Amino acid sequence: MLDAVISLLRAGGQIRHCDADTMERVASFFAERVESRLERDAQRHPLGFVVLTEQLDNNLALRYHVWPVGWSLPHGQEGSETHDHSYELNSLVILGSLRQRTFKPISDECGSYDTWKVAYSPGTSSLHRIGQKVNLRVDADDTFVAGTAYRLSAGLPHHVEMIERPAATLVLSVTAKNAPSPRVFVPTGVDGPGKFARTPLNPAELAAVNAAISGLRRSQQR
Repeated sequence: MLDAVISLLRAGGQIRHCDADTMERVASFFAERVESRLERDAQRHPLGFVVLTEQLDNNLALRYHVWPVGWSLPHGQEGSETHDHSYELNSLVILGSLRQRTFKPISDECGSYDTWKVAYSPGTSSLHRIGQKVNLRVDADDTFVAGTAYRLSAGLPHHVEMIERPAATLVLSVTAKNAPSPRVFVPTGVDGPGKFARTPLNPAELAAVNAAISGLRRSQQR
């Protein structure tokens, strides 16, 4: 099933829709993978969701993202929602729905956003201002429901907002050699988000994710 999932996520087409039979199999794969590794490997992400990462080789990884009901951006991370990635992102919405806006950054000394780079150390991530201001021009504004697959190029800024929770996405990341650090675009005048501890989930957080996975299983039984 792993090979089938990778092939599905790498398939051509920027936005495409999967049939019910395919989604049933992929949702089952997603739930089993998350449940088997949740207590050991899951971490809370600074953008307000849970992530588990399964490294496949030097360039490919599967990422399991879950947005439980009632969660929001962690305190101290406000302003960091618009960002890019060092990898190509191939995503399939497993549960719920989301809105994604993508942007073209335009350098401007009087721009509305400061550019920050993300730095990682064991168990934490932090942002560092690089001294470049930009304006962000909207390129696309899409709503994706469960069963929708889409691709985001490396280095393309986007902003994701959950519409329906619980939500979950399965992502295949494809990282190029010598990929630059990801960037975060913080509104000018807003203090940069602080260091974020990427620690294992506490019991309440584990319960929230398990409730979301139970919702996923129920949605496949309708």
